[in-house]
Amino acid sequence: MLNPYIARIIGWMCILVILALSLAPGSDRPHTGYSGGTEHIFAYAGTGFFFSLGYRALRDRLAIWISLALLSGLLEFAQTQIPGRSARLIDAIVSTTGMTIGLMIGSVFLVAITKWSLGDNA
Repeated sequence: MLNPYIARIIGWMCILVILALSLAPGSDRPHTGYSGGTEHIFAYAGTGFFFSLGYRALRDRLAIWISLALLSGLLEFAQTQIPGRSARLIDAIVSTTGMTIGLMIGSVFLVAITKWSLGDNA
C-alpha cells in the first residue's frame, strides 16, 4: 500500500500542477485533446484520490473537500484576469465533482485494502 506521506506529497504536487495549468495563459496551456470538463474531472479526481490515501481521518478529508472546492472556484475567478482564459461556474462544479469522486474512490480503496490485508473475505 502507498505510504500516507508519499500520497500526501503526490497530492500536493497535483495541486501545484493544477495551479500552474489553471493560471497559465490560454495559448501556453497544454491541451490533452479531451474536453475541459473531462480535464477538470480527472485532474481533481486524481488529486482527491491521493489526498484520501494521505489524509485518512474523516475530519481531514472534509477539510480537503472544502479547501479544494474553494480553490476550484477561486481559480475560475482568477482566470477572468488571464489572457485567453474564461471562467465558468460549471467548471468549478465539475472540478468539485471530480475531487469528490477521487476522495470516495480513495476511501473505498482503503477499506478494500484493509479488509484484504486482514484476510477478511466476507
